Amino acid sequence: MSKTFFKIVILTGIISGVLLCSCSSTKPVSAIKVLDFKGVTEVARGEKANLKWNFENADKVRITDLQRNYNPQDSISIAVDTTSNYRFLITRGIDTLQLLWKVYVIDTPDEISTGPVGANVKNEKPSFINSDYLRGVQSAKGSANMKSLKIMRYYYPFESRNVVRAYSLILDEFGNYISGLSEKESGFVTINAFSGCIDSPKNSPVTGFTENRIDESIPVDYIILLDNSSIASDYFPINNIIEKFVKSLSDDDRFGLYLFNQNFKEELPLTRADEIMKLSFLFKEKGLSAIFKSLKYSIDLLNKSSDNSRKKVIVTIAYSTDNASIIYDRNDIIDLAIDSDIPIYVLGIGNAVDSYSLSSLSTLSGGRYYPVEDAAIENIQLILNEILYAQKANYQFDIPVPASGNCDTKVANIEFVTYQNRIHDTLKFPDIRPRHEFKYMAVASFDERDTTVTDDYLEPISMLADVLNKNPDLSIELIGNTSIEGGDKYCYNLGLKRAQAVRRQLIISGADPSKIRVSSDGSNNPVYYIQESHWMQYYNRRTELRWLDPELLPYEIIAQISETETDALSKVEDWEDKGYRAYYERYLQNNIPVYRVKIWGYKDQKSAEKIAGKLTKEYGFQFVVR
Repeated sequence: MSKTFFKIVILTGIISGVLLCSCSSTKPVSAIKVLDFKGVTEVARGEKANLKWNFENADKVRITDLQRNYNPQDSISIAVDTTSNYRFLITRGIDTLQLLWKVYVIDTPDEISTGPVGANVKNEKPSFINSDYLRGVQSAKGSANMKSLKIMRYYYPFESRNVVRAYSLILDEFGNYISGLSEKESGFVTINAFSGCIDSPKNSPVTGFTENRIDESIPVDYIILLDNSSIASDYFPINNIIEKFVKSLSDDDRFGLYLFNQNFKEELPLTRADEIMKLSFLFKEKGLSAIFKSLKYSIDLLNKSSDNSRKKVIVTIAYSTDNASIIYDRNDIIDLAIDSDIPIYVLGIGNAVDSYSLSSLSTLSGGRYYPVEDAAIENIQLILNEILYAQKANYQFDIPVPASGNCDTKVANIEFVTYQNRIHDTLKFPDIRPRHEFKYMAVASFDERDTTVTDDYLEPISMLADVLNKNPDLSIELIGNTSIEGGDKYCYNLGLKRAQAVRRQLIISGADPSKIRVSSDGSNNPVYYIQESHWMQYYNRRTELRWLDPELLPYEIIAQISETETDALSKVEDWEDKGYRAYYERYLQNNIPVYRVKIWGYKDQKSAEKIAGKLTKEYGFQFVVR
């Protein structure tokens, strides 16, 4: 990049231009390397938090929240009163690295005491604070004014009939659950329902309208599945919110806390609420997001540990979009949840979540989706209490859904009407759910200018190898990607090395190398074009997975024969470094196993033969098209 261009960029003050120029060199400086950075600390209230770090190839470290600079190898002791985040900016010239350190302040006493559902609810105290979520209880005989109807759980078809059995909350403007609407003297007028094909629903009679009062005799098993991917580091910790939720449980209820990124991790196994003494939240957010895979594991866990006498509920708190489940999608989880009678409630926080897929998942599983804006994290406490209460008390009713009608989607719309106003909620039931299309699916992500597959990704890579071995007709392409880590050529080669590193790990895990292709998109295909956050850069530095159609680019060129697998892999990487797409496969020659190196990616025989002829002239030995 010319000096003139640098001057123009500096004069105009376009920061993004400066960053682009700084990364365009084909010989970038050594990357800033993290030698020591714990990133998370837990202290008791009144104690100081000790933060210690060590960075290689760095000039200085700035903690932006303290507005102070430090040495690349340094430490600090901070007095904190509340759980806090500290943002680190590590620099070397115009090369930068952003990291986050979380300090959790733990109150004493640590013990968690549980009791009946929510104080306001149990004591039937009304709320007088405007709210969209449950805050208290109000009798229909009072002045309660209906504001919202929320279907919190449903079954369709119910008992193998064309009927929706729904369980709902009715709230007023202050978030009070309105109790007693099923009594004649309550002022309740009527219920209207419409169901059938979405474009022409018919009036349907509602039957079985009753109120289920608080019932502590039916215990509930709750799992909270908490997003622990890199995106979660942008948000304030919600450990206090989860602890308050546990305190609201009945003694006979059970609670489990599980984390997910590309892996599924147990923080607290399913435990009776009155036996939970303390929750630990000493973990660091990192990695990709395998929401669907983790939901599958959560459902399996509840099915194994719960009997039919207990209700089962999963609450997923997600900041991210699934990009690492590999073999599971939304429809797999919907089917499994319905078969297992486990509703899934999803709290989609911020703008990085795939609200369409997660809303469809939660609704069709029999649960409910809650969008939560960045600035409204405090609503999580109210939402969790609302989900909890709805398992113990609700209004129950049945809506018939006509079986006839040639349509893709059926609908059930319920409307409550009093002399004051009317409220409604709607359920949709697609006869054929659309295929879930992922924007991308990643196998691993990498530190800046690094090609090392860390241990965090060994489990999903091993799972992928197992899938390939059990499905011999499947083939995959691994596509290496980078953030802006150098010039085009440098980024292309870096992406290729990342894809090759994942392939090596797949082979170590037992995958058939003939089923694996690798390629590189360099920095040309970022997930996030404007890399405002460290996790955006991290997600751009990924190796993607693409399932190959057996009919896709079928023509290949046999290039070389190797006697050892190591030599074959080396030859494949040589071809890839020259810009070709290559792989190797094992086969028998005179009953002796050898390895055949192939160049692939040609849509017809003519184009493959043209390249084969060119290579034959260039290297002096025969290249054969197959």
